[in-house]
Amino acid sequence: MHQQESSIIFSLKLWKRIAIITVVFIFSGIYFTAFVQNTNSYSLTHLNQTTNNSQIKSNRSRIRLVIFSDLDAQKHYRDYTDTLFCYAHRHHYDFSIVNPHDYSACKTFENYFFKKQCTVLQYLIQNPDVEWLVVLDGDIFVVNATKSLDSYIPTDPNIHLIHLERFMNNEITAGCYIIHNHPWSLVYLNRWIEYSEISRKIPYHNSDNGALHLNFLNMSGMSDSQTYDRCARLYNESVSELSYMKYVSCTKCALKGKRKFSNIILYRRGHSFCRDPGLSPHKIHQFDVMFHGYKSKKLDYFLEEPTDRLKCQNELEWTPKIRRSLLVANMTEAKTIMSNWEQAVSKRYTPSVFYPEISNCWPDCESEF
Repeated sequence: MHQQESSIIFSLKLWKRIAIITVVFIFSGIYFTAFVQNTNSYSLTHLNQTTNNSQIKSNRSRIRLVIFSDLDAQKHYRDYTDTLFCYAHRHHYDFSIVNPHDYSACKTFENYFFKKQCTVLQYLIQNPDVEWLVVLDGDIFVVNATKSLDSYIPTDPNIHLIHLERFMNNEITAGCYIIHNHPWSLVYLNRWIEYSEISRKIPYHNSDNGALHLNFLNMSGMSDSQTYDRCARLYNESVSELSYMKYVSCTKCALKGKRKFSNIILYRRGHSFCRDPGLSPHKIHQFDVMFHGYKSKKLDYFLEEPTDRLKCQNELEWTPKIRRSLLVANMTEAKTIMSNWEQAVSKRYTPSVFYPEISNCWPDCESEF
């Protein structure tokens, strides 16, 4: 059943498609013109980063930040986008916004979130000049621009994907990840979106985020047929948030605490470049870079003033002007905040956050346990 059930498995047809995709990937010269801009600085500690022209050229050819969101989300999260625009400029990354509805190759996907992942796949194929793609939801914004994403780009040539754990409930998040423009990555994305068909029959499937866990299990090489079948059964039987989190728990247990796999790195909760805002009052510490999932249209709660795209282009060390009341400079206080948050989520999401695993080691927890 692990690799035989037609509704869940990767078929020979898909392999034929991958062969075609790989040929297109190699020979296509099509690419989109991305637009970029620069960045401004404030109260958080700056990391000394000197940049020369060769580094700028290297970054722009290696890393591109892309927000995948429809027109409504683009309007709603305009303030969020401004911070990412300025962040990209400060660190010399290409930056674009892509509307999944504009991709005819993905029009058959009724579920928007699967359509989005299909668009990521098509974008990589059509942009062979992009080496690493930072995939971002529209509801992501920068809280600290002093840290670049360069350190998250692996030196191991076999690693093609960087995934993150959501702090709130220990899911692997589908809303922000870094993916290498490589044939392996195309296979990964194509297998992921294949789950769209079976997800229609599942009462509580959580779209691409739910399917991500089974796909991760397969592509990480961590599942035998019995384990996969057990988790797939829980996925098929998911009817509520509680039963869904039991499914997530099954897939996470199957990983046995590993975070580095043959082709994937999975960052532990609280150790990546993007996290959930956390408990109110949403404090920000020096290890933060981006927040994900804050749904308000405006960022007045966080920012002392709106982000000005024109102004940030003339500021070499731009960073958003976070309200001083939200900044945490004291490391002891920051650890207490993260510990309290983990205690709170472990009570709410007991099936997937079994126990407070990072409270005693953050921000320097071992990558695997």
